Amino acid sequence: MKYILFIGLSLLGFHLPIAYSGRGYTVSKKERTADKVLLKASKAIERKTGVKCIGTGGGMMYEVHTLALSFQHKGDLDIASAREKIVQAGEIFLEEINSCEELKKYLKTYPFTPNNIEFYIWFKLQDQNSDTKGKVRFVHCGDGILSYYTYQPGVYPKTPFFEETYDEAKLRIDSENKKELNLQSSR
Repeated sequence: MKYILFIGLSLLGFHLPIAYSGRGYTVSKKERTADKVLLKASKAIERKTGVKCIGTGGGMMYEVHTLALSFQHKGDLDIASAREKIVQAGEIFLEEINSCEELKKYLKTYPFTPNNIEFYIWFKLQDQNSDTKGKVRFVHCGDGILSYYTYQPGVYPKTPFFEETYDEAKLRIDSENKKELNLQSSR
């Protein structure tokens, strides 16, 4: 009898709305605010670094504890260039998040740090036949750790070939920039 009733109600079009089906789900002010910041940050990162945004996300069940972006970069890079690109993107991302007054009240932690952001930069080979040794396939930033993955023909990399903290990466970049300035000033 239960099954007949269920089938009958289904045929009549009676059903419960499913949260993500587009019925009965409303986007909260917190989610709308986070989406605005993600959009603004992605556009700023695209403009300043030349990467293209291919995805957004985050963790915000009760409050915003993580925000995420994914990018694609045309061309392969070595680890030093990839480091520079991802740290530059991270700094822009954090600036956009922390400068948004409307978002502050929803953040689990203020100010947001590299531990609160997650993002990828995927590097697309210019020439599929080029030598990929030492080239970075993608970089992941999560929990304040930068993980670098390399090209391996026919194999999707499961483990990074190199990891460093976000702060270590910033120090390396600053150190390289100081060396370059010293070389230029000594000429």
